[in-house]
Amino acid sequence: MSHCLAQRQALDRRQERASARFFRIAPTRAPLPPQCGRNNHHDDDDDNDDSDDDGDTIPIGGAGTGTAMARAHTLEPTMILPFDAAPSLRRISTRLHLITGLMLAMALAGACKTAEPMPTTPPTNTPGVVPDGDTAPQAKATLQSKSGSTVTGEIRFLRIADDKVQVIADVHGLSPGRHGFHVHQTGDCSAQDGSSAGDHFSITDGPHGLPDSPRRHTGDLGNLPADEKGDAHLEFTDGLIELQGERSVIGRAVIVHATVDDGKDVKSAGGRVACGVIEMM
Repeated sequence: MSHCLAQRQALDRRQERASARFFRIAPTRAPLPPQCGRNNHHDDDDDNDDSDDDGDTIPIGGAGTGTAMARAHTLEPTMILPFDAAPSLRRISTRLHLITGLMLAMALAGACKTAEPMPTTPPTNTPGVVPDGDTAPQAKATLQSKSGSTVTGEIRFLRIADDKVQVIADVHGLSPGRHGFHVHQTGDCSAQDGSSAGDHFSITDGPHGLPDSPRRHTGDLGNLPADEKGDAHLEFTDGLIELQGERSVIGRAVIVHATVDDGKDVKSAGGRVACGVIEMM
């Protein structure tokens, strides 16, 4: 018996040394050699107890050796990992928690932040508006025939100074003589008679007039002189209209009238024979 017990103690010490190399292992007892008895019973706390509450006892040794008994031990299955894996797993777990926390914080910050509106470029037919950083040095209106006429042409606006705009008009299909033309409030030439362009463009309550009048509508541009062929060419510089700001003519409409503008009566120029929306070039 003493020989078997010595063997068991040696195996137990060897198992304990092996267990020190792992960070998680179930406590076990090493199995006894075959000559020391069967190893199919659990051991109680007392190794010297000669009775087993859960099963049969196993005699040790041969006949005449006494009634000393030894209990067998059964290994418990467990997951065994190298002892140095624990710190690595802890580091990985810590990093995963940090990453998860950061992602959650970013998601909450994005959800709480008020979306800023994207800057938009105003359309070229918005009255008085030009894109930021663009001085709109040139604009033009391509004339469409209205009221059954055959009048066509183009009127250009060139910004030559901070308070000066050059007007260059080339119009065809007019009756010989002078024809009033003005910048009207609305850049809409959809109506057959040009009425969709609205009234004369003006930023003040001043009276109707001519370009050289002391007081006038902002859009009063005077008269186009048509020759015997019905062609009119006119160039002049105006100090009241602009291509940006509140006096800008961009996005508004040019109307050519059927007769002369006397500079007094707003209706003296007659019907609207051509219309063109002023757009940036």
